[in-house]
Amino acid sequence: MIQKQIALLVLSTLISLLGISQKAPGYLGKRLSLGVNFQVSPALINPNNNRNTGFFKFNTQLGATIEYATNRHASILAHYQSYNTKKEYNDFQIIDLQNNYSGGTFYGDLKVTSFGFEYRTYSESIAPQGFYSGIGLSYKKIDLTQPIIFSIPSIINSPKDESPYSLLSLGFSMGKQRIYFNRLIISTGVNFMIPLELGKLELFEESGNIYAYKESGDIYKRVALHDLFNFKIGARLLLF
Repeated sequence: MIQKQIALLVLSTLISLLGISQKAPGYLGKRLSLGVNFQVSPALINPNNNRNTGFFKFNTQLGATIEYATNRHASILAHYQSYNTKKEYNDFQIIDLQNNYSGGTFYGDLKVTSFGFEYRTYSESIAPQGFYSGIGLSYKKIDLTQPIIFSIPSIINSPKDESPYSLLSLGFSMGKQRIYFNRLIISTGVNFMIPLELGKLELFEESGNIYAYKESGDIYKRVALHDLFNFKIGARLLLF
């Protein structure tokens, strides 16, 4: 009789604990985490911030992330990212007031800051731990500093700069998060960013006027390629 009572007590306790865990999202009851992230991608087409291109030359960006587990298998995140890179003016022909021509490759500086939100699902584990996939939106603010030579008054074909620029993108992510010491989250994965404002990229527009054209189309294409595909790693602390 005593053994049956003990067995019933153990069974009821397990059922009770299971019921509580089903109602409590997060890891050990902790839902909110805050930390930093680092992203990297090969500079295959356009130069990175060091004016280099190639498979073993990289674009990088730093940021911060906050994540909140909304239920056992989903969370919402807010991201802040910032990076610097270069815009290349390859074989640019400079024309002055006397119609003298001179050519060369010049570089402008791009500073990009972005703010984004993401909805993430954990299909095989409890948020924020395990494999995940996510979808979100990102708003980017882009500041351009043109090459110094473009500011010389006698240059008559400097591209028109309307900085700052802005771009809205749709993002997809996938990866895995691991939790160490019941507090530290290490996150690894990949990001894909697709511009939503395709008209800004001016993919099918050509400017026939070498004396008056805008920077905007080239700027948007440069940033879109930079953000198209990134590997990422992050570290966050579970707060409460």
